[in-house]
Amino acid sequence: MRILHITEAAEYGVLRHISLVTSELARRGHECAVLLFGNRIDEGVELPCKRIIHKQTGGRLANLLDSIKTIRHAITEFQPDIVHLHAFTAGIAGRLAVKGCIYSPHSFALHNSIPWLTRKAVTLAEKCLGFRTGAYAFVSENEYCDAMQLNLDQSKLHVCHNGLPENFADGMYSREEARSLLESVHPGIFCAKKTGVFPGRLYPQKNPSLVIDALEKMGNDAPRIVFCGDGPLLESLKQRNCQSAFFTGRIPELWRYLRAFDFAIMTSWYEGLSYAFLECLAAGLPIAAPDEVGITDAFYGTKMDSPNNLLSIWPKDGADDLAKRIRDIAEMSCYPPCIPLTLAKQVDGLLEVYNNALVAKPFM
Repeated sequence: MRILHITEAAEYGVLRHISLVTSELARRGHECAVLLFGNRIDEGVELPCKRIIHKQTGGRLANLLDSIKTIRHAITEFQPDIVHLHAFTAGIAGRLAVKGCIYSPHSFALHNSIPWLTRKAVTLAEKCLGFRTGAYAFVSENEYCDAMQLNLDQSKLHVCHNGLPENFADGMYSREEARSLLESVHPGIFCAKKTGVFPGRLYPQKNPSLVIDALEKMGNDAPRIVFCGDGPLLESLKQRNCQSAFFTGRIPELWRYLRAFDFAIMTSWYEGLSYAFLECLAAGLPIAAPDEVGITDAFYGTKMDSPNNLLSIWPKDGADDLAKRIRDIAEMSCYPPCIPLTLAKQVDGLLEVYNNALVAKPFM
């Protein structure tokens, strides 16, 4: 089978998803190509297949029209059996370009923290383009629930949970190696008794300011939290001069270094299904996180027992509640690596979606 993956969100979690999925598809003998377009392309991520890069610098309307043309050209050039669109912008342009694609939104932008106009745009887009969609391939149950809220055709809805290779933890550094490597680049990073990691981008969606609020409430009793990401909130967070916060900027392949930390904190308002969450599980870290990152999908959905040192938090409950959770999680011990959701099972599900789409109605 020939599969063309397309995204404008060509960085971070979406590109990680595409890299993992195409690797497993290639291992099974399928031929893939990836079209990356727009102005936020991470060319450093390795992909096991043909990569088509199309950079854009124009305005929104000009870029949309250019994207439609670029997608049609890529389809003509690669001649795929399946076209799989990833994230909102590719979902719009791709379904305008061709009918019958597979679409993975990687989280519908419907949370109340998102501007009203954006939520209305997402709702309108799905109402207008749902009939042109061959199938939806969601990465989490949260996306499925959002799709039901949007009244999408239930026969087109499928959940293929994000997953990791079963031997994923083998690629991680030991605690000693990881600490030594990070200390050599960021001196003093581990000077506190306990050091946690915030493994996310510094964007409003990830809600990092709540962590700073909690650390400030804890005062001198706070453990150190290392923020391993970049984004538009970086400078404003630094300016708060929180003594318990340490900023490294983005660390490539952060997952390899996770065992260096004592615990992980996540405070996202919404997610698809967080790879950072799955990677912290694989590292054996105690985790305090909201259900939105994938706790229900990873454990209750798979009927696997969750580790005792996995704490649920509710961002809307505020900094006082999070401060208590941080105190609790900082005192917990690490546990054996845990990979409740596997890449193999994810790709099994995707191939079923692809095959059904081919039988039902090939894209055109």
